[in-house]
Amino acid sequence: MQHTNTPAHRPWRSRALALLLAFWLFVAWSIPYSPIDDFQWGMEDGLRWWLGGLLNGRYVGNFFTVVMCRFPPVKTLMMGGGMFLIPVLTAVLAARGDETRFLSTLLLSNLCILLMPPIVWQEIYGWVSGFSIYGVSTLLFLTWLLVLRYRAEPGPDPAPRRRVWICALFLLTLALGMFVENLTLLLLGACLILAFCSLGDRALRPPFLACLLGAVLAAIPMLFNGVVLEVLDSEQNY
Repeated sequence: MQHTNTPAHRPWRSRALALLLAFWLFVAWSIPYSPIDDFQWGMEDGLRWWLGGLLNGRYVGNFFTVVMCRFPPVKTLMMGGGMFLIPVLTAVLAARGDETRFLSTLLLSNLCILLMPPIVWQEIYGWVSGFSIYGVSTLLFLTWLLVLRYRAEPGPDPAPRRRVWICALFLLTLALGMFVENLTLLLLGACLILAFCSLGDRALRPPFLACLLGAVLAAIPMLFNGVVLEVLDSEQNY
């Protein structure tokens, strides 16, 4: 990956990042709690639902829901930070180390988010419980893609750093797989492809197999949760 050093772009980039961070924090601060779902998740019922997996197996996603619904300052920081970082990480992925492309890609990414259909805003960016599942998982997915990219880059690979990559990918995949069921399936399929591709590359085999292990472990509570099995059984009977 080619890295282009462009000091002239850095002041503009820093100003744009600061303005965007302030904007998204203000948006997050302005979002009220839903009078039904968010308030319930912020009470003892929400804590019981999460700990017991009574509604679903989204243990990581529901953890963020409980925390964000119980603590308003955390809600503002997490939603605002997430809304800010999603286009930032998208720009980092798209720019591929070329600083001259980062700022334009960042602004385009933010524009695309602002132009989302109102129903998407309502269900994700305008709803605390929705963002804790769909927004945070998007942020972690982009982080996962970045870690995969940097791990696959050629270069010196000492054993301590290799172990860090393996642990990071395993934990990221495990956490990412316990947000929402369709993402669990997507992640499991992607990790199967990664594991297959790593058969011809000895260096990539351990981290990619760690991804597969994390995806499988996440799929067990997500897809074999009692609620999910009941829904599938009722659909078959119907």
